[in-house]
Amino acid sequence: APLILFFLIQNLAGLGVLAIVERLGAPEVAALGLASTLNGLLAALLSGFDTAAQALISRATGAGRREEAVAALRSSLTLSAPLGLVLAALAATAGPAVVAALNPDAASAALAGENLRAGALSLALMGLTIPVNAYWIATGQPRTAFAVACAIVPVEILFTLLLAPRYGPAGAGRAFSAACGVALAVQAAAQGEPDLAT
Repeated sequence: APLILFFLIQNLAGLGVLAIVERLGAPEVAALGLASTLNGLLAALLSGFDTAAQALISRATGAGRREEAVAALRSSLTLSAPLGLVLAALAATAGPAVVAALNPDAASAALAGENLRAGALSLALMGLTIPVNAYWIATGQPRTAFAVACAIVPVEILFTLLLAPRYGPAGAGRAFSAACGVALAVQAAAQGEPDLAT
């Protein structure tokens, strides 16, 4: 159930952002759709860490081996954080060329490239947040992971409302990066945070 709610929340946020960007015009909507698709493909590479971390952590937790669960989280972060940085760099540098190759409309392709550059930081932040959410779910703390997911929605919509009218799809990209930053801050402040120092 937590996974279903998580994806429901993500889709509601996406609909909210689309409703805001839709007022800007057809090229902006096309740009957001194209950039979101490419960003989603890159983020899917990070989602594998969620599945792997949950499997390893839940097995260790079920066996009563907390140290092993924390070690699995550390290993996941050791791999996912650098991958998030690489994916962010790819989105910011190669992403605009990819969307230009996929879209014959130069105006919407340029706007999509701006969205990818502005939202690239979100991929780096997801490289940090995804394994920690997986840890909470696998150790029986799905409410904490759910709180992080819920924190993203109002922030993303608020920042999109503030930034999209001025910056177009790039504003929506900045808003998503800000929402991912809030997710990281909520994780850092949440109770039940895993002790990575041990």
